[in-house]
Amino acid sequence: MRIAVNTRFLLYQNLGGFGVFINEIFSRLVKDHPDIEFTFIFDRPYHPSFIYNENVKAKVLLPPARHPILQFIYYQFSLQKFINRNKFDLFISPDSELPLHLNCPSLLVLHDINFFHNPNYLSGLNRRYMTYFTPKFLKAATHIVTVSEFCKKDIEDYFPFTKNKVGVVYNAASDYFKPLTDNEILINRNKYSNGKPYFLFIGAITPRKNLANLIKAYNIFRKNTNQNYPLIIVGGQMHKDKDLDNELKNTEYKSDIYLLGNVSNKDIAQIVGSAFALVFPSQFEGFGIPIVEAMKSGIPVITSNISSMPEIAGNAALLVDPFNPDSIAEAMILLTNSQPLYDDLKIKALQRVKNFSWEQSAAKMWEEIKITLDKF
Repeated sequence: MRIAVNTRFLLYQNLGGFGVFINEIFSRLVKDHPDIEFTFIFDRPYHPSFIYNENVKAKVLLPPARHPILQFIYYQFSLQKFINRNKFDLFISPDSELPLHLNCPSLLVLHDINFFHNPNYLSGLNRRYMTYFTPKFLKAATHIVTVSEFCKKDIEDYFPFTKNKVGVVYNAASDYFKPLTDNEILINRNKYSNGKPYFLFIGAITPRKNLANLIKAYNIFRKNTNQNYPLIIVGGQMHKDKDLDNELKNTEYKSDIYLLGNVSNKDIAQIVGSAFALVFPSQFEGFGIPIVEAMKSGIPVITSNISSMPEIAGNAALLVDPFNPDSIAEAMILLTNSQPLYDDLKIKALQRVKNFSWEQSAAKMWEEIKITLDKF
């Protein structure tokens, strides 16, 4: 059998969310199924480390697709022509876009439809492109995969024609994340937080991540406790966040808020494993990978009580109202005041994370591949 995979988000040392999903899932699938011939399709020169096994071929198609007009040309002309000419048994697109007229079955991975709920988070042309084409992609796909039961229901509710067409493959955390020794934690805290326990946020800096309310909650926490725990924010800026800029400008605790920007996976794992707790009060998540990364590190989690986050966190987190800074602050105060609660959440985190692994996700993806082939 010959399977073509759209791998244009496999970018060396710059994977991002789509790239991590592709890398973790397909590095396992190609080794688990050596009898299958995989063709990985890139839109620019690729790094040889992404050719995971002898049963992987690579093809570069132009143009590089990082603009809606170029994306249209790439998917609906270059990619479509290549797939149809080469008579593959299956085409998989893990990045939410798809050629509309293929002569083989297709499996589309749609990670979430947040851009329909919050269209202002996308620029004008990207917003028009995604809102116009996504329903067409969903109709053209033989089968669809998403990353949580919440997203499955969300897609089916928003697009009723997708009912009985959507499967779920969870994300997971990389093997970099694990509980650290007391000595490792001490070294990392000396490096990142002047030796102090710290609250941590991980994610792109964009209004959806709700960092303005997190800063407000941190102000409340500091004013109502004698704990001078710093707040570390890891992640690069994706979209301008004026509310966050205003909160950072006006907070009296600015010297204890550290914005580290993007850091390597290995460094993130050290930062997570040394945190007092993760605070992840996002306004919307299709999955919420930082939750699983913290749990795998044995770190207590505070996260939102909406979208997919309760599903992923289970009973291993404190759930808060992300639109209410007092709710977030209350959870932060509770963790610092109750050692039994803190210890209980650490134990539950390590139990809960057993539900998420890339090995399990790759096996589930293979089941969805077989479902796709059976439908055609």
